[in-house]
Amino acid sequence: MALTENKILKIKVDYEVGKLSRSAIGKKHRISQPTLRRHAEQGEWKYKKRFKEVSEIVELKSIERLIEKEVDKTSIVNEKFLKESEFAEGLALSYLSDIAKNKKDKVKQTKSDADDIFAFIKSCKITSEILNMNYNNKRKMLGMDKETEDNKNEGVSSISFVFNEKLKDES
Repeated sequence: MALTENKILKIKVDYEVGKLSRSAIGKKHRISQPTLRRHAEQGEWKYKKRFKEVSEIVELKSIERLIEKEVDKTSIVNEKFLKESEFAEGLALSYLSDIAKNKKDKVKQTKSDADDIFAFIKSCKITSEILNMNYNNKRKMLGMDKETEDNKNEGVSSISFVFNEKLKDES
C-alpha cells in the first residue's frame, strides 16, 4: 500500500516531535519499521528534532489556558462583588429616600428616629466592610494579590508570579 503525501507528513511530524517511540509511530500509522526508517532516511528526518519546539508550544498553550481560567475566576469574583455592592447601595438609598420623605411630613425628629437612622447607617457600614473583607479574601485565595519582593521591584505583575507557581505545581 502506497503512502499518501498527507500520511507521510503526519508520520514525519510524529517522528520529528519524538513523543512516541519509533515502534509506536509505526504501529500508530500501520507501517513497518523498515518503511519508517526508509522514509526517515530519504526525507532526512531527525528523530526528536522538534521536541523542544513542540514542548515550548504546549507549555505556552498550558499557560494560556491557566490565564483564561484565572481571568474567568477573577471576573466572577469582581462581578459578584459589584452586584452585592450595588444591591447594598440600592437598599441604603431606598431607606434614605424613605427617611427624606418622612422628614418632609415631620418637622421634628424624635430621639428614637435618630437612633433608628444611626443603627441603619451603622448596619450599612458593617455590610460594606463584610463585602470588602469577603472580596479581599477571595482575591487572596485566587492569588490575585501575591507578589514577591523581586516582582515588586521589577514591576512584574502578580498574575505572572501566580502562574509560575501553578506551572511548578503541575510539573
